[in-house]
Amino acid sequence: MSIRYNDGVEVETKILHLLQQQQNLSSQSSICSEQYQDWPVRYHLCTERANLLRHLNFTGLDVLELGAGMGAVSRHLAENCQFLTVVEGTERRYAALSARLRDLKNWTGQVGNVQDAHFDQKFDVVCVIGVLEYSEMFINPPSDSNETPFSWFIKKASSHLKENGVLILAIENKLGIKYWSGAAEDHSGQIFDGICDYPLSPSPKTFSRKELRSILVREGFSQIDEHYPFPDYKIPSTIISEKLMQCHPDLACDLANTKSFENYGSPRLTQYPDLLALRSVSKAGLLSEFSNSFLFIATQDSDSPIRNQLLKGELKNQEVAWHYSNSRQIPTQTVFLFNSQSGLEAPLQNQAPPQIDVVKKALYPLHSLHSVGVENGFQKKLYQGKNLKLKWQTLPMTSLANGQKVENLLLSRIYFEEWTLFIDEFKQFLTWSMNLWSWTETSRSGELKGEAIDATFVNASKTNSGDNYALFDLEWSLDSSVSKSWFIFRNVFLLLRMLNLFPHSKPFPTLKALYEKLCQELEIQPEFEKNITLEAEFLSLATCAGTLEDHQRDLLSLFSHPLAIPDFPRLPQEENGLKANYLALKARNQDLEIRVGHSELLLRSRHHRLAERINQFLLKFQLIHRLLKYCLRKVS
Repeated sequence: MSIRYNDGVEVETKILHLLQQQQNLSSQSSICSEQYQDWPVRYHLCTERANLLRHLNFTGLDVLELGAGMGAVSRHLAENCQFLTVVEGTERRYAALSARLRDLKNWTGQVGNVQDAHFDQKFDVVCVIGVLEYSEMFINPPSDSNETPFSWFIKKASSHLKENGVLILAIENKLGIKYWSGAAEDHSGQIFDGICDYPLSPSPKTFSRKELRSILVREGFSQIDEHYPFPDYKIPSTIISEKLMQCHPDLACDLANTKSFENYGSPRLTQYPDLLALRSVSKAGLLSEFSNSFLFIATQDSDSPIRNQLLKGELKNQEVAWHYSNSRQIPTQTVFLFNSQSGLEAPLQNQAPPQIDVVKKALYPLHSLHSVGVENGFQKKLYQGKNLKLKWQTLPMTSLANGQKVENLLLSRIYFEEWTLFIDEFKQFLTWSMNLWSWTETSRSGELKGEAIDATFVNASKTNSGDNYALFDLEWSLDSSVSKSWFIFRNVFLLLRMLNLFPHSKPFPTLKALYEKLCQELEIQPEFEKNITLEAEFLSLATCAGTLEDHQRDLLSLFSHPLAIPDFPRLPQEENGLKANYLALKARNQDLEIRVGHSELLLRSRHHRLAERINQFLLKFQLIHRLLKYCLRKVS
C-alpha cells in the first residue's frame, strides 16, 4: 500500500513530464537545469545528487534502495551495480522513477511502505538515503517489540542483507553547523528545531552522530565507516572521510567549505562566516559532530568482502576525500589520498599533518564530451571563443603544499575589518603571482603568461615561512597572454563568495572601486570594460551556465552594485546601528500610518459631502419630474 507523502502534486507532475520528454537520462546529465530555481526540480533532477555515492564501487553487486524517490540516486546505482531493486512509497514518484530508468534493463521495483516490503532474495547492499528521518510518520513497530520506529526501520532494512552485507545510510545531522548559524531545519522549516530536539509529536526527526551510531550498533552493525558529505547529502560537492578529519583537520575544513550552506527553497539567516566557524570547530576535533549530514557505511564484519568492494578506493588506494565540479564544460573529480610514505595516524601537537597527494581528472570518459587531444601524456580540451583560446587539461598527481590558504587569510581580514592588512595581503599575493608569470621579453612587459589565468588566490597557500606562496590546481591556461589588469580583475571577482561579509566601514564601496584601488597601488592601468568582456567570455567557455551576454550583464551588476550589508550583526556597534535604523523605520512607518489615517478621514468627509449634494440633486430631480408629469396631464 502506498503512503501519503509528496512535494506537491503540481511540481511532482511537472517533474514526471520533464523526465518523459528527456532523451538523455543518465546520472551525468543535469536535466532541465534552467528550471533549478524551483528547489524540488533541482533536488530530483540535478547530477550532483549522484556525487553522494560516486566514490563507492558497486560493480557486480545486487542493491536494494528503500524510499527511492524520483530516481536521481537510483539512476547512478543502476548504471553501476549488477542489479537494482527499488521500493518507493507513492505511485506518482514511482512513475517518475520508472521514467528516469526506462532505458535500463537491470532493475525492478514496487510501490509501498518499506515496512511491508518482502523479497525472495537477499542483497549485497541496502541503501537508505534521506528516508530514516520519516520513520515516526510511516513506520509502526510491532506492539511487543518495544522499539522506536527508527530502530525498527534499521532492523527491517538489515533483514534484507546477505551475510556480510552493507547498509548505506545518509541523513541530516540535527546538530549541523548551518543550523546553529540560523538555517531553518530542513524538514520543519523552523530554526533550531533539531538543536532543541524536536517536538514530541510524530514528525521527521534526525540525529546527532552519537545517536545515529547507537541505533546502528544496537542493530548489530559493529563496523561503521563514517563519511561526511558537504554542504550536505542532498546536493553534495565533497565527501570527506573520518580519517581525513582526524589526520588533516585544516584540509578537511577547506574542503567542507567549497560550497555555501543553503537554506533550500528560501533565503537563509547567517550569523557568522561558515568558513571561520568551520575552522574553529575542525581545530577542536569536532567537525564530524557538526557536519551538516552523515553518510555511514555499516556492516557486521570488518572483513566483509562486500565492504572491501564498496570501499576499494579508500581501503586499497588510501583515498580520504573526493570533490566534484559538476557545472563545468568538463565536469571533474578531485581525489585526495594519503601519500604512500605518510602514516595514517592523527598528528601530535605542533607536528605537521601527513602528506596528501591530489589527483584531478574528468568525471566522465572524455571521448563522450566532444573532441579531446593528448599533450605530453595528459588529456586536454580546447575552447575557442571570439577573443580567447582556452585550454583545459588533466593534471598529474601532485603533493598538496601545507600552509594556510590565501582565501582564508583574506576572509579573516574582511570579517575583523583589518583593511590595511587586507589590502597589503592582497597586494603581496598579486605581486608575487605576477612576478612568477611575467614574460621576460620587453615587448610583453605588461602581460603575463597564459598559465596565470588560473593562478588566483583561491588556488594559493601561504607557505609556513610566511614570505612565499604555493599554487595548486592550475588546470586552465590560455594560448595568449593575460594582461595584468585582467589578472587583478579575476582575483577581485573571486571575492564574490565573501560579499555578505563586507561591513559599513569598508574603504571601498564596490568591487569596481576595490579593483581600481589595487590597480592604482600596483601601478597598473585599469581596463574595466575590457576585463568585463574577457571574464564573461572565459566563464561562458569554462562553465555550462549562462550565455556571454548573461555573464557580461551579471559581472557589470556585481562590480558596480554597493557591497552588501552583512546578514548578521558582527560587532556591537553595528548591531546597535541596525537597531537604531529599525526604530527609525518603525517611527517613520507609524508617521505614514497616521498620515494615511488622516487622508482616509479627509476622503470620507469629502465622500459624505458629495453624497449629500447628490441626494439633494435627486430630490430636486424628483420634484421636477413630478411637475413635468403634472403639466403633461394638463396639456393632454
